[in-house]
Amino acid sequence: MKIFKSFAAGVLLWALPAALAGQSPPALAVRAVRFWLPEYGQTVVKAFVQIPYVALTPTNTGPSGVLSYRITVRVADSTGLTLMQQTWAKQAPAAARAPGVSGFETLECAVAPGKYRLELTIDDSVSGTRIDRMVDLQGFAGHPAASDLMVAPRMRISGAADTIPVQGELRRGNTVLTAAAEVQLAPLGDRTKLYYYLEAYSTGPDSGALALEVQDETGKSVVTIPPRTVQFAAGGGVIRGQLDMTGLPEGRYRLHAGLTLGGQTTERLAPFQMGSLEVALAQEEARRTVLMVSDSGYFSVMSGDQLDEAFAPLSYISTPDDRLAVWSSQLSIQAKRNFLTGFWGRRDQSLDTPKNEARETFYTSILTANERFTDRQARSRQGWRTDMGRIFIRNGEPTEQLKRAQVGVAAPYQVWRYAGAKDKWYIFVDRTNFGSYELVSTNDQKEPSRPGWEGQVGPDALSDIGRFLGIDLVRRSRSVE
Repeated sequence: MKIFKSFAAGVLLWALPAALAGQSPPALAVRAVRFWLPEYGQTVVKAFVQIPYVALTPTNTGPSGVLSYRITVRVADSTGLTLMQQTWAKQAPAAARAPGVSGFETLECAVAPGKYRLELTIDDSVSGTRIDRMVDLQGFAGHPAASDLMVAPRMRISGAADTIPVQGELRRGNTVLTAAAEVQLAPLGDRTKLYYYLEAYSTGPDSGALALEVQDETGKSVVTIPPRTVQFAAGGGVIRGQLDMTGLPEGRYRLHAGLTLGGQTTERLAPFQMGSLEVALAQEEARRTVLMVSDSGYFSVMSGDQLDEAFAPLSYISTPDDRLAVWSSQLSIQAKRNFLTGFWGRRDQSLDTPKNEARETFYTSILTANERFTDRQARSRQGWRTDMGRIFIRNGEPTEQLKRAQVGVAAPYQVWRYAGAKDKWYIFVDRTNFGSYELVSTNDQKEPSRPGWEGQVGPDALSDIGRFLGIDLVRRSRSVE
């Protein structure tokens, strides 16, 4: 029996290149990945669809405007016989109509061995515009050695309470991947990482090796990753991991995987793209512009992951009345949006305007902190999570700064000073000499100081910092001793 259904839907931000003025709208992006059901001898096909919102016409340009469209899915066999056809309606806020913003659908079907065709049609209810896309599918002829290779811009391991993937995610066992029809990386922040996932279907215990390489469009090897040993119990297992594509030039690539088991090698390919820094920065600026609207509009176009990201730094400015503890993975997408809308609604000082300047300033500072303070030694630590990022988000640009590079054995240090009714200062030391500055001393009672930090910079640095702040740090250090 063939089954085809809409599995999940959501909004994907900035996964597609921005459309240029005067050009045709982006095409309907579709990516199909095959898995195997040994107990039924069937192939399960997961199809990921991205619908470019710039190709749709809103009902109106006001706050009540929406994008309204219909999705039609048809599956036919090799003779053209229709095996299944479904149509359903969808809507999205008009504010989501921007370059790089797309609707997202995950579809699923189970097929027997053979060839099939997936036909997708998007009909714009306002303009009548139609976007079509056809994709050839083929069920595995027999028991395969491995699934198709899947790549993703993000991947995580689900926790005990994390039982339901959020919109736009695909769960395979305890692995949750952010699904995308076109995986586009960018040389900016944490968007340089490529995650991969492959299922092996061995009938008995087996061991072998997985070889990975990044190829350009012609198949030429660009990056070679050392082979890794793999071992499986009866029934097979999962191979997953991540690759840092920092430094990869702009262009289209494919990840080639060669899985060798029992002396036989199975090859799989998965395409991805690396965008340019210029485009990434332009998209980031466009994202700021598009999302600087009302609180409800700002959060309405975010996926579950993005809502979690928007929530994470709120502890920097929250009060007990905000009840951040109610946030959990059990909250629905809409509940999370409502929570964030309420949080920022209480901080809106200009209710007569659609924009919330407090929210706008806060999230702009998050982006700025990520650009300036991302930990280059541990790239997984975003800039807003660092000590410098936190102080910047809470206080803004320092009134004065003192910066000193490493001299002899003394670690590099920076001092930030904020002039005001209550003069605040913060001393940061880079013990690694790789740009990982840590807050070691401050007169801000909301921030901790670290005992013994003086020894990391030495007496000359203490005198230097003391002159900058007008404090005798040398005497203070001796009194502590």
